[in-house]
Amino acid sequence: MKRQWYQTVINKIVQRCVRSRAGMTLTEMLAAVLILAMSAVAVAGGVAAVKNAYRKTTEKARRSRYLPLRWS
Repeated sequence: MKRQWYQTVINKIVQRCVRSRAGMTLTEMLAAVLILAMSAVAVAGGVAAVKNAYRKTTEKARRSRYLPLRWS
């Protein structure tokens, strides 16, 4: 049975749509890079906060350990 002309046109349109969605657009790629960069900044800030808290805690522990020796 011979294909109707509209079936051929519809098939071509569907194939064109499928081909155009095969990759990522520039906007999608930029959005992904932006999200990744924001996540990296958040992680770096968290690491800096943890390092600062560790430094303060160890310094306080050192001071409290040596404080009684100085006053005796």
